[in-house]
Amino acid sequence: MGRGMDRCRRQAPGMGTGCDPDQVAAPAPSTAASSPAKPDAGQRRSVAIIDDEACMLCGLCEPACPTKAITMGALAAQVTTGLCRGCGICVQECPADAIKLI
Repeated sequence: MGRGMDRCRRQAPGMGTGCDPDQVAAPAPSTAASSPAKPDAGQRRSVAIIDDEACMLCGLCEPACPTKAITMGALAAQVTTGLCRGCGICVQECPADAIKLI
């Protein structure tokens, strides 16, 4: 039996096709990189906070929020932290820079 055939037998299953010793299959791509990261149990997620003094009550943040976590209050916009996912869209929309993610 030739050297190449001996090597073919020693290959791990799924490491190639046929018995060409130079033909080795690439490892399967990892799905971890394409899956969204889930926060660990002890990890805190970001939430939006609004500086009441800086808020101009323009209302641009309210319709921009995809989870409807922002409502307009009497003195400033208000964030329902349980709904906020920390995406930062409201921060980008605020002309007064009154919204920050913490």
